[in-house]
Amino acid sequence: TSNHYSAWLALGKTRVTALIEGLHFVVLLPLVVLLSRPLGLAGVAYAELAATVISVSVECLMISRALGLPRLAYLKGLWRPLIAAATMAIAVAMLVAELAAGALAARPLLQLAATIPAGVLTYASTLTMLWLLAGKPRGAESLLLERILEISRAARPVWPRRYP
Repeated sequence: TSNHYSAWLALGKTRVTALIEGLHFVVLLPLVVLLSRPLGLAGVAYAELAATVISVSVECLMISRALGLPRLAYLKGLWRPLIAAATMAIAVAMLVAELAAGALAARPLLQLAATIPAGVLTYASTLTMLWLLAGKPRGAESLLLERILEISRAARPVWPRRYP
């Protein structure tokens, strides 16, 4: 992933990125050939998903090792986004099935227009809920909230006080 690329760059191991991309390609190509004929475009999407899961998993293990992070500590920071992503995938799949059976069956662009905001909202709300349930640990969520508050304070107009 792009964040891992930055870490490899900082560690002076840029070659690892090429190796991971090579792994991705080596996994992707046979899966595309295997899945595209019976499943069409969906098969290509499944092939990409599988190749990404495999290559990112390998890269996560490699980066935690290179940085000297215990794997459990590394995974501890990923559980909320992973659960939020899985929840989003399930919600979007259910919505797609519902839309495909209804009035939008022959209108894929409208389906897309409906599912993208639903996915964003599901991911963001699930991630926020998990962050709150985890006790608001310091991380990406808290940094984002701090930044939003800074921007909102800076954008707030300063009204002159009226004195009677």
